[in-house]
Amino acid sequence: MNIKMHLDQAESEPIKRAAEAYGCDVEDLVYTAVNEYMLRIGSFKEQCGPECRK
Repeated sequence: MNIKMHLDQAESEPIKRAAEAYGCDVEDLVYTAVNEYMLRIGSFKEQCGPECRK
């Protein structure tokens, strides 16, 4: 599966700078960020408790 993101320059430049600072590709940085987000969603109830809404 391929996922395409379209960002304007103001959105993409900070991502490029962060990737350079970590010494990785932009794709690797975005993958890691999405993976972390998905891991947090996986433990949604544990992090928020019963008051959270989906």
